[in-house]
Parts: sequence; structure tokens; C-alpha cells
Amino acid sequence: MIGETIRNQIRLLDKLAFTSWGAKKFVNTKNGLQFYVGGLTDFKGHVHITLTTGDYYNIELYKVTRNFGMKVVSTTEFVLNTQLVEVLDKLIFGE
Repeated sequence: MIGETIRNQIRLLDKLAFTSWGAKKFVNTKNGLQFYVGGLTDFKGHVHITLTTGDYYNIELYKVTRNFGMKVVSTTEFVLNTQLVEVLDKLIFGE
């Protein structure tokens, strides 16, 4: 599954990344991985990583609205698999 591949790629880059983000509620989606971050981070909400082409991913950060809809806060496209942790750190920690 693509979601498991993404998790493994992130763990290989930084085995403590998910812990530092306070990541939980992991869900494998059709083309990727979705999880919630809520640790000591600037961004608290959902992260959705989807495979685009080859080794490139798109990353969406979104929050659940009061009426249980989804509001996309940030979209980053064409992130190379070796840059996932670096880009996610910047997005989640607001660096």
C-alpha cells in the first residue's frame, strides 16, 4: 500500500518524526497517507500526503470546520520522497 510506503520512507529519514509531530489517527487512503498532528507544533490538524508521479508527493494540511467540513490550509506539490521530513517539519512547526 502507498500509505505504508510513505510511513516507512518517513521513518527511514527520521525515526522520531511522527513522535515529534504528535502524529496519530493514521489512515491509508487510495493514493497516500492521512494523519492528525497535535503535538507541540504551530499547526494542529490533518496532513494528507498523496503520491503524484514517480517519487514525488503532494502534501495538504487541512482543518475540520465547525460544520465538519474540511478547509485546506496549505498545499505543497511535487515533494521528493527524500525531502518529506524536511518539508513536513517546515509546514508543521512553521519554520
